[in-house]
Amino acid sequence: MDKIFLSGLRVEAMIGIYPHERTSSRPVEIDLEIGVPGERVYQSGDVADTVDYAAVSERIRAELARVRFGLLEQMSEAIANILLEEFGSPWVRVTIVKPGALGDGVKVGVSIERRAPKSRTARVAPRRNRVPVGPDYRIFVSGRFDRGDGSASHVPLPPTRVPT
Repeated sequence: MDKIFLSGLRVEAMIGIYPHERTSSRPVEIDLEIGVPGERVYQSGDVADTVDYAAVSERIRAELARVRFGLLEQMSEAIANILLEEFGSPWVRVTIVKPGALGDGVKVGVSIERRAPKSRTARVAPRRNRVPVGPDYRIFVSGRFDRGDGSASHVPLPPTRVPT
């Protein structure tokens, strides 16, 4: 899968759950892998047909200046949603590092991957044999689920006895 990447984007952000972290912004380092939203850009050479990484950088900086996050997980989810929803990426990987979070130069971080929801036009072909999936499958195969007319009714199974 083709991707655009930004590595080492350093941003001052309001992040943290501890009292000493709530008084000022802290630096975070962000690495992004962004799926290319289609193949048109390879023929057109137009930045409008792909993800503009300068616009991504600007948008992320604006969001992190505007919103206070408690956890890196929340911040990474917010960034992933921006890339999927606003920039039309089919998938993203967001890695955020909080340098010096534990002192002594120790870095901590989070990395998530997200995919855009399938389009509304994409449809799954209906199952032909109407076999249910999930915990009710055992009821179906026991013969207690199907009325014989193609409709289903829930008939509870008798309690099972456990030998003592």
